[in-house]
Amino acid sequence: MKTVNLCNYEWYVLEKQDDKALLLAKDIITRKAYHEIRELTSWEDCTLRQWLNGEFYRNLEKYHANILETETESGVMDKIFLLSIEETKKYNIPLAEGWWWLRLPGFINGYAAGVCGDGGIFIYGIDVNDAFGGVRPAMWMDVKIINSIKSAEDRNKLYMRIMRLFGKVSLYGRRNAF
Repeated sequence: MKTVNLCNYEWYVLEKQDDKALLLAKDIITRKAYHEIRELTSWEDCTLRQWLNGEFYRNLEKYHANILETETESGVMDKIFLLSIEETKKYNIPLAEGWWWLRLPGFINGYAAGVCGDGGIFIYGIDVNDAFGGVRPAMWMDVKIINSIKSAEDRNKLYMRIMRLFGKVSLYGRRNAF
């Protein structure tokens, strides 16, 4: 799966559609509660959504013009969101270290859906105020910006090619000085 680096995070490119691409953080970027109070809540009202589209979004300032607003199944518009159960199944997402939140409520009041470390989905949910919930943000971006960013794999391939051609070179220009 192709990856790109944006603002100190590595992102999977899950899908490209015409002029946009869906990105998902490769790793869990932080651990936060879905909602700070254990109560029945929805994606629209949860504190995690407020944080993602507030503080976290501000950290992506360099790319604000390229991040596209997305409508979720409940009709809410977001720049940054979590995946749904359907999206998680559709994209066959590589595993992360630990479990992480999805944007849908669980089957039990006061719980939200999540993905466990082995890739299984907690459809009954996890307590919304569990502060150990992993956060893997997703966003749709203008594909032109994605195409202009070298992927981590591309950089590694380039580095390996240079190493094969020139051997190890120290900062002082001497071969094999390591």
